[in-house]
Amino acid sequence: MNVKKRFKEEKAQLETANKRQQTQIDELKARLEDADRRFANFKSEIEHSPLNVLRNEIAQKQIAIVEMESKVAKAYEDRDEYRLKFEKVKKDMIALKKQLDHEKELTLTRQAEELESIKKQMR
Repeated sequence: MNVKKRFKEEKAQLETANKRQQTQIDELKARLEDADRRFANFKSEIEHSPLNVLRNEIAQKQIAIVEMESKVAKAYEDRDEYRLKFEKVKKDMIALKKQLDHEKELTLTRQAEELESIKKQMR
């Protein structure tokens, strides 16, 4: 009988311990859920805080600055390229003008000489 009584006592103690542990598990689960809920709230507050909003705006502005800097660099490259092309066209135009002036001068000289020769022939 002592053995049966001892087993019943141990069984009762184990059941009591199990209930106590199950109660602790339930309490810990409730605390974990509460902690998760508070964490989500804190995270949401942080994400929507004025400081974080300002950080996001700063990051967007920095991206815009980098984009504008690359556009400015491209504009400078294009400007320099067009300047070189302009200088080349300008040189070509000057050379062409000189050539035309020279040809015009030769033509006028030849016409003056022909005119002189015609004048001499008429005399």
